[in-house]
Amino acid sequence: MRQVLTILITNAIEAIRDHTGKVTVDIKSVPASNLPNPHVSHIGWMTTSEMFACLEVNDTGCGISREEMGKIFDPFYTTKFTGRGLGLSVAMSLVRAWGGMIHVNSQTDTGSCFKVFLPITAVVVPLQADLEIEQETYNAKKTVLLVDDDPVACEVIKTLLEHLGLTVIIAVSGNEAAALFQKHHNSIDCLLTDLSMPDMDGWETLAALRKINPHLPAILASGYDEAHAMNGDHKELPQAFLHKPYTKKNLENVLNRVLGDIARSSRI
Repeated sequence: MRQVLTILITNAIEAIRDHTGKVTVDIKSVPASNLPNPHVSHIGWMTTSEMFACLEVNDTGCGISREEMGKIFDPFYTTKFTGRGLGLSVAMSLVRAWGGMIHVNSQTDTGSCFKVFLPITAVVVPLQADLEIEQETYNAKKTVLLVDDDPVACEVIKTLLEHLGLTVIIAVSGNEAAALFQKHHNSIDCLLTDLSMPDMDGWETLAALRKINPHLPAILASGYDEAHAMNGDHKELPQAFLHKPYTKKNLENVLNRVLGDIARSSRI
């Protein structure tokens, strides 16, 4: 729930941009007969619950156009810039896993209202994996240094990596990554860094970390296609490239390849 709330509040704040505005959060209970229609988050949603908990996040921001409304829950869809976006898709996946739904009401230049409805039950339900990801077991416990200047993206990708059995250290800038790696380079097995970041981009971050450990395995992620992202004369190259938007299977395959190489080399 903390992750869902963080995603919704972050989007609300960004919708206000540099203008004066307000974000409000409310919680209440709602009978099933008062649920709004249509259910925006996913088609075909059905429930047998009679009461729902409602988490409501309102903002007075720029609003969502009719054209954008049908895309906001698509993975990696964004109105910011290439390669960004992940939050609302993850929020929808989490809410769906809990048997709930999300309703959105928005008008351009007026603001948006996101309502998360979760069934209220007296039955004790076992915890589910947040994103329904199968647990991957590697030969040994590995640690990934994740670098991305988007805090929401960091938390989402961290969740994915942890479900794959990995330990994750987060840095929100290349400078922070270099400082963390200086302290923990003996325990970090792989770098996963975004390409487009202010101050130090992915290439500069990789170069800085390779000065400390020339053999550090690295994965570079970007919204640009591989040919565009890899273009140029770069002294240090990653072991793998991930094109955003990437699926959980893409991430898993790349990690298996890179971390598998680590596991094999550690036994030599």
